[in-house]
Amino acid sequence: MVISLDPARFARNAPPAVAALLGVAPIEGSERVTPAVARPDAAALCAARADERGVMLRQYVREIVARVLGFAASKLDPDASLTALGLDSLMAVQLKNCSDGDLGIVIPMARFIRGPSVNEIASEIDVLLTGDGARPEPTSAPAYEEGLL
Repeated sequence: MVISLDPARFARNAPPAVAALLGVAPIEGSERVTPAVARPDAAALCAARADERGVMLRQYVREIVARVLGFAASKLDPDASLTALGLDSLMAVQLKNCSDGDLGIVIPMARFIRGPSVNEIASEIDVLLTGDGARPEPTSAPAYEEGLL
């Protein structure tokens, strides 16, 4: 079977990773276009008041998650499980590398695979940056149930 594919048309609706594989950048004005996320200053985050830091971290995490998932940040529910939004293991690696590299912290890969929400990741980053309190407990359901595949 042979099909005709218009790469530019396909890129309008394709996730960014697929568009990159095709060598076609998403078209400007498309909902799928997500700008580069500004790298936050870890020292400034640590120096900010707790409420300000929380807002800054939630916005940062929302933007990197939106970029990886191919959503507009404004349409991303910050309380939704990332696995419910379509996060797979390769996307989880991208999120981990981005947050670890930008902020100089290490979030365990298993944490992303469990499907936390944007707000849960932001809370965990806050704890890792400041060392305030214990790690937040995940409120999302586990990514698997015992005995089920």
